[in-house]
Amino acid sequence: MKYRKLLALGFRFLLAKILNQRIPFQVHIRLLEQCNKSCSYCVGDYPIKGQKPLTTKQLLEVIDGFIRLGTKRFTLFGGEPLLFEDIGKIVRQIKKHKVNCSIITNGSLIDKHIVLLENLDLLTISLDGNKQCHDAYRGEGSYDEVIHAIEVARNKGIPVQLLCTITRLTDPKLSHLIEVAQRYGCTIDFEQLNPLFNPDGTTTLRPEDAGQKGITDLINHQLKNKNSRFVSSAYVLKRVRQWPVSYHVFRLFRDQINFNSKAMHCYGGQFSVVVEANGDLFPCCFIRYDYHPVNVLKLGVEKAWQQMPENKCSACRSIGYSMFNAIFSLHPGTILHFLNKKIISKFQ
Repeated sequence: MKYRKLLALGFRFLLAKILNQRIPFQVHIRLLEQCNKSCSYCVGDYPIKGQKPLTTKQLLEVIDGFIRLGTKRFTLFGGEPLLFEDIGKIVRQIKKHKVNCSIITNGSLIDKHIVLLENLDLLTISLDGNKQCHDAYRGEGSYDEVIHAIEVARNKGIPVQLLCTITRLTDPKLSHLIEVAQRYGCTIDFEQLNPLFNPDGTTTLRPEDAGQKGITDLINHQLKNKNSRFVSSAYVLKRVRQWPVSYHVFRLFRDQINFNSKAMHCYGGQFSVVVEANGDLFPCCFIRYDYHPVNVLKLGVEKAWQQMPENKCSACRSIGYSMFNAIFSLHPGTILHFLNKKIISKFQ
């Protein structure tokens, strides 16, 4: 039955590409901006910081609206999403419609919500390396909280994915993450540290950024050793490694890319969308001051989706979004790689 659903989804997606339709197959929802950690490199430079988040009732209506539009996967994030009081109601609403649901968390609040999270399709837990590295950025004791969260989730049969934010302290071999993943049957994803987006359109690298050499060394090692635990395909890693402009340039716009560019085309705003904590719609997590969003509370989900301004950003060097874009591009090797990782996360 599940393979039949995957085939049906693949056909629907292919049809959307052929007909050039806009369908939000993948929706990220930022439940709130607050977090119970103060990570030194925090990527939470939120564009709407301080504004009132959506209520539970509003979020349930947003979820139903996107499901009517054809959404097949929701990812709940924050801040720390497990701080959201009614997180259980949100997950149940998604699963009631038999739609894929995942959560990105720091793992520290797992004991409070474990019963409510048992129906998740995937729990992504941030782990930046060994105890010394992880605690250096996230606070003493954070590493032990993550290991506890992994153990609790896996004992409950919840698929777990480790998410490593690459910094200057990251081991290019990711040896400790591989060890943890093998011990508990997890998959591994890793992502570059996104820069600070300035109001004038420029970007500033964070002090903890691994830099081009650090990213390249890590990617080269993973391509050489081909560990089966990694979520990103070899195709995606090669494309990120071949970023055609300066490392300091995080995004490229359509008028900056030629036909032969090695940058991967972005499908943000066409097949995926981010709902910010106040209801604003963005094509992805990285668009900031240069984008003027519409709001689901003011317009309703369907109308807001229809009236979203065009995403003029055509590519970025994000590993995670490049993986999404490779799948949306129907790259055969990446799709096979993705399906293999789903099998690993489900049955190990």
